[in-house]
Amino acid sequence: VLILEGGSAASGFRVRKILSEVRSQLAGLTALSGRYLHVAALADPFPPDQLSKLRYLLDYGQDPGDPDGDIEVLVMPRPGTVSPWSTKATDIAHRCGLANVIRLERGVSWQVQGSVTVEDLIETLGPLLHDQMTESVFLGRDRLVEIFQPAESAPLEWIDLVHGGREALASANVSRGFALSDE
Repeated sequence: VLILEGGSAASGFRVRKILSEVRSQLAGLTALSGRYLHVAALADPFPPDQLSKLRYLLDYGQDPGDPDGDIEVLVMPRPGTVSPWSTKATDIAHRCGLANVIRLERGVSWQVQGSVTVEDLIETLGPLLHDQMTESVFLGRDRLVEIFQPAESAPLEWIDLVHGGREALASANVSRGFALSDE
């Protein structure tokens, strides 16, 4: 995979809001910043001219600057899924002649400063940084290859609504995490 840095992914307002929400639980947290991270799955290595074309396509007009944090938390699409951004960006790359691109994905690299443990950080800050339904948190760029691996299909399971009725559905809702409402 090829990893390319992007510009700022979080406004000052959003960062201040997140920091104010977690200050009491993470007193050692001193600063937070987020920037886009683009990850490309490639069929073959890029020739230099194609790499510069891809960099141009993924340039939002902001200087990414240097990463500035003690801990990097990566928020990316869940492994086994293809984000809407990925579908569109990959199509654009192909139309621009970048045939070596199998797929592009975009996430956010959160740079965290301060004296906090990774465990406390993930538990407290994690839910504020990502949508648990569509995104996953990664610690370490070496794991980003996982976002391009297809998900394994779970075996088909049946809920016996004929004999179990509403109670069977309510039980399955709890045990399988369907998040169905009572309505």
